[in-house]
Amino acid sequence: MSAHVPFPPARLMLRAPAAPLDQLLGQLCDQVHTAPGLPEGLSPDELRALLPERVEAADTIAQHGIFVSLRLHNVAGIRLAFATLAQPVPHPALAEGLRWVALVVSPRERPVQELRVLEQLRQLGADPAWRRWIDEAEDAVGLAAWLDARLREEDGTLTARDLMRPSMGRTGPDTPIPALVKKMAAHGLEAVGVTDDQRRVIGQITAQDLFTFGMPDFFQQLKSVSFIPDFDPFEAYFAREGTLVARDVMGTHFCTLPPEATLLEVVFALTVQGHPKVYVVENDALIGVIDRIRVLDRILSP
Repeated sequence: MSAHVPFPPARLMLRAPAAPLDQLLGQLCDQVHTAPGLPEGLSPDELRALLPERVEAADTIAQHGIFVSLRLHNVAGIRLAFATLAQPVPHPALAEGLRWVALVVSPRERPVQELRVLEQLRQLGADPAWRRWIDEAEDAVGLAAWLDARLREEDGTLTARDLMRPSMGRTGPDTPIPALVKKMAAHGLEAVGVTDDQRRVIGQITAQDLFTFGMPDFFQQLKSVSFIPDFDPFEAYFAREGTLVARDVMGTHFCTLPPEATLLEVVFALTVQGHPKVYVVENDALIGVIDRIRVLDRILSP
């Protein structure tokens, strides 16, 4: 099934003054709560109450904007409110600042439609000419009609492209391990892909790799350590901490899939094959990553 995402000018804020993200999202809640197909009597305050946890899980739009989704039961289809900012607003996930804010209310039972609209916005944001045109637009009627013609609800099989998130910066083979450990801890990463200068995945470092680096085989086979109380399992790590780089620790057993891979293939790799992460590659270059938490958030979270 494919249908237009209705997008009237009333749900579009153009060249809004710089403001905190929560304030901008509150204004978008005011605009979208009366959209046809939403539960009768839904108030902006009810939508605002859903924002905090969904903002934490927000997706980026081509390093240019933020996409926040609110999933509700008894929603007829995708309802979108969209703001462009006159000046970039600092945001930790966007190096050049926040310029677009998209708020989507979507059917809880059909997350695929929401993810497809996100991908369509990313395609618009990835084109420099379209991105500039949207940034500079001052005619709400014209821009709303233009977006209405390009955003569509689509059902069908979820793919890796729908599920992936951008990787959190490049980890090269010469990345110092202390810096990598700090990055993994800061972002709660179980695994990190190592790429070459062409962004080809050449290895993977997991938390398990770091834990067991340099441990002798006998230690990993032990059932009890009560008889060796003085053994330091991290001795080998600290002895080389200052000189260790990614290539010293990375393994070469990892999973790559194309962006067209289905949800079933992704779940099979993460569960049956036991990979901590799937690396999505196109033309041999890394374009995104998927882990179990990502799948749970995109498919199962409220």
